[in-house]
Amino acid sequence: MSSLDAYFRDVTHHEFVLDTAFRTQKLDDIDKDACNCPIPELNELAPFIIDQINFSYPYLSNTLVLTLQDAEYFPKDSTHPTHLCLLFNATDRNGSTTVLRNHKRQTRTKIEPNHQDGEGYEFSSHILISLLGQKRNYKAVISRAPKISTSLIELFFNKILFQISRANSEEYSINAKTNATDSSTGKAKKVLYKPVAELRGTLDIELFNKMNSGGLSEVTLIRYDTGTINVPDMNGVVIPIESTMKLKPVQQSKDVITWLKGIGGHFNKKSNGNYKDIRVKYYDDSSKTRTVTMHTNNIKLESLEKTFIKRSVIDGFNSRLINSYDKIDLEIANKLHNVL
Repeated sequence: MSSLDAYFRDVTHHEFVLDTAFRTQKLDDIDKDACNCPIPELNELAPFIIDQINFSYPYLSNTLVLTLQDAEYFPKDSTHPTHLCLLFNATDRNGSTTVLRNHKRQTRTKIEPNHQDGEGYEFSSHILISLLGQKRNYKAVISRAPKISTSLIELFFNKILFQISRANSEEYSINAKTNATDSSTGKAKKVLYKPVAELRGTLDIELFNKMNSGGLSEVTLIRYDTGTINVPDMNGVVIPIESTMKLKPVQQSKDVITWLKGIGGHFNKKSNGNYKDIRVKYYDDSSKTRTVTMHTNNIKLESLEKTFIKRSVIDGFNSRLINSYDKIDLEIANKLHNVL
């Protein structure tokens, strides 16, 4: 199933943020406050992550399997690497039959995996993370692939970090006196913890400023109706679900957020229509429409920021790209480094 272009890859920019969380259960808040779990740096975690190559975990009711296919330092073979490069592969067991069409010969060939045997279509996502961070934050870029969302990447990365903490429990435990005791030994329970990671989208400042100064293409208020409507000469009733009202968007405003807050606050009131959501459309730098929906009584800059993740395109490859790789592709890694 070929769902990727052979000549370019879309890339999103992120902040990779490290923290820690308790593995030991049933700790009182007093005990938690007494525990100081040191947050590891990424260069400390990197060799443990590389050791997890070939680790897999299923998602979406076992229809999608993520695998840490490869991991290595970047630049490769450098005595002073600056980045960690990862290759996440996703095997989609629910992919539909692929049809290859040859217009010259007027033939169609169907390609279908053996679902009974657990086969599926595979996609690769290259990830490059800087080893040099500030305040637990590290710059990262992700080469996008079908089925591999940012949230799934984050979930899978945390599963890898959990495996690391289990395999190296002495490394990820602290000696702290707590009120919790181990029933088997009668001694104070050793407090275990694990590293955790979060992927935050990097705000594209230029695109945000463009929208804020250039205005919006469409603004729609949404009301969710209840009740029924009786229609004469018709059996049964009509049940409305949603009503919308489109507004002429503000143009050339210096502060779109303030305008949206005013609109949302006014039309959220029952006397003014009781509209609960507001849907905003605007154009990005590629003249593509982007959409964000917010609650009319809770319009926040953070809600808009989620749609302003910085994006890049890597292209100009020496050969046609493929959907999946078994090893990190050095040319992709180099181009990721160029946009990072």
